[in-house]
Order: sequence, then structure tokens, then C-alpha cells
Amino acid sequence: MPRRRKVWKVDKLCELQRSIDVTLSDYISQCFEAADTAPEQWRQYWHDEAGHVQALKSSMLRRTQEWIDHASGKHVELLSNADTKRD
Repeated sequence: MPRRRKVWKVDKLCELQRSIDVTLSDYISQCFEAADTAPEQWRQYWHDEAGHVQALKSSMLRRTQEWIDHASGKHVELLSNADTKRD
């Protein structure tokens, strides 16, 4: 029996992308607020955490955009690097 192909819904993927963006942006803002109010020994930790989460967010948004492009009918493997990088 042939394997059934998974169909991704573009609107759901866009919703996921927005949710990732909003949630992680909020967390990054909270990290910077914590750095501003934290004792001296914790400030660098919160700045580092914000930087780590920013990199994670960029990666997740780029990958989600690849899924959206694929679900929209674009052949992701044929897109140029400039088209797939969203950083």
C-alpha cells in the first residue's frame, strides 16, 4: 500500500510561525529586563540567555518558513540561499 503523503496547511504553519516569534520575543525582552534588575553577578547570564534564545528564534523561524514555502508548492531545495535565509 502506498504511503500517504502528509499535507501541511499553510495557515496553520503561519500561525505557528507567529506564535514562535511573539513568544520568544517576549522571553527575550524579559531576559533583558531581568538583566537590568538582576544583581551584578547575574547580568551577564541574562544577556547570554537573550542572545542564545535570539539565535534559536532565528533558526526556528527560518525552518518554519521553509515548511511554509514547501506547503505553498515551492521546491525548497531549489530556492537560493538568499531566499531561505530570514535572519
